[in-house]
Amino acid sequence: MSNFQNMREFIFLVFIIYLQKMGMTTAQQSCEVNCNEDKLISFLAGIEVLSPESIFNLAITNLDSICSQLTENLKSIEKPFNDCKTKDSRGLYISLIRGVQAFHKRICCTDTNTGYIKKFYTVHPCLFELRQDFEGCNGPADWHEEPENRKVCKTYKNIVDCYYIKSAKVCGKQAAIAMTKLIEDVIENVLGYSCKGVNSFPYVKDVMPDKYIEKLSSSKVDALSVATSVITAGVIFNILSILDFF
Repeated sequence: MSNFQNMREFIFLVFIIYLQKMGMTTAQQSCEVNCNEDKLISFLAGIEVLSPESIFNLAITNLDSICSQLTENLKSIEKPFNDCKTKDSRGLYISLIRGVQAFHKRICCTDTNTGYIKKFYTVHPCLFELRQDFEGCNGPADWHEEPENRKVCKTYKNIVDCYYIKSAKVCGKQAAIAMTKLIEDVIENVLGYSCKGVNSFPYVKDVMPDKYIEKLSSSKVDALSVATSVITAGVIFNILSILDFF
């Protein structure tokens, strides 16, 4: 019996030594974080995010729709995001979702960012018209995963400058600043670090006057209000006509 007991103790001791050599203990094994990347991938696929550019370009779509979608879906991935972040804080999916969170905070959180959001909504109609032109500003595939920071920062700077120039020429300086602020928020959260010199914007000749864009935006809002009123009036008129018939 004694020999059997000693043998059991010996086997257990060997097992513990093996675990220690593998860099684990029994306690660590039982507490290992389960990272469900499938949910993160599904979330990113649902909003068609594959790169930093595809995140901030969400701003030149239907803002109300994308904000509602993000507010709901970001909550649903909180646990898998935190679990995977604990396991690998620099992973691709984690990095992209950090960028989405930054976008959501900048564009959708009216309680903390009212001034910026109001300004962005003013220039949004003009930026929306440039959505195809902005495609030429995108960096090469997987540029943000380049291990050399210098190369990453160079591409980052090129992207910001391109968006700034295109925005300023057509939509004015305020639109260019608003767009580049969003880009910086997104990219720096994806990268996890800042790059020097990004804020030194290039000189742009023949910048569109901001007053013109504000007036144009206001006209579009007024036109939309008139159209809505006409439609509403038409519906009411039709209803009244039907009631008169009966």
